[in-house]
Amino acid sequence: FFMVGEMAKLFPVEAKKVESEGHTVGTHSFHHPFNFNRMTQDKAGREIDAGVDAVGAALGSSTKLAPFFRVPGFLTSKSTEAALASRGLMTWSADVPSDDWRGIGSAEIVRRTISRLEAKGRGILLFHDIHEHTVQALPEILKELKRNGYKVVQIVPANATIAKTATTSEQWRPRSE
Repeated sequence: FFMVGEMAKLFPVEAKKVESEGHTVGTHSFHHPFNFNRMTQDKAGREIDAGVDAVGAALGSSTKLAPFFRVPGFLTSKSTEAALASRGLMTWSADVPSDDWRGIGSAEIVRRTISRLEAKGRGILLFHDIHEHTVQALPEILKELKRNGYKVVQIVPANATIAKTATTSEQWRPRSE
């Protein structure tokens, strides 16, 4: 989960529940601005720090946060990347958008997600947990993934007991048929 700081601050019980159920929690800014690509490094840093602080507070400690960040709208820039790097945060993206933020129904979320994933062959799926249609679509998406032989994995930061997984860009390219 990439949590928006403002939402974690408003709903700390829900944020804590996500973490206590064993999910990896990264951050997604404080206000979810769609102008990270136009921010100075200092301004981006303030937005990043406020998000990290709010989510960490909701979880009870910033040590419970993964050093993972997703830029809202994927609108990044060199100054945003520099602000993230200086804080030791890894930027995440997605390969398969579900379009769940577009106000479509759950059946259409399932259709778009699965068809896009099938076209790519693998990838990181993007969902937004604040939409009811997404919640309704997820059980069917998970069934389809299992039926089609996909593996759902949890990404966790490396630590003293979990080794870093080294990969190359070739491993993340869609497989050719």
